Amino acid sequence: MTKIRNISGRVWKSKRNRFGSIKLDKCLHSGYQKITEERSKLKSIKAFEAEIKNMTAEDKAQKAEKRRKKREIREKNSKKNEIVQQIKDPKKLKRLSKKKLRMIEKR
Repeated sequence: MTKIRNISGRVWKSKRNRFGSIKLDKCLHSGYQKITEERSKLKSIKAFEAEIKNMTAEDKAQKAEKRRKKREIREKNSKKNEIVQQIKDPKKLKRLSKKKLRMIEKR
């Protein structure tokens, strides 16, 4: 087959193929069954991921609840253990130093 010279006379330019002339291989196109299988696999994977996320969220919530209860019990026990002295004379408060006043709690 002889090479045909371009009309413009520029020999370095080659003839270009348009998109219509390109033929695609059949192996590039997957069938309907393959597509549905891949979709079902993806769905199952996403469901599994969601299940794992829910489990971790539940564990996290349970641990937070446990910590909160433990903190409440610790505070309750520390309040039971405190030594409390009742101030009956309010004039005594005026005589106290600033440091002692900061330590006083009203209940």
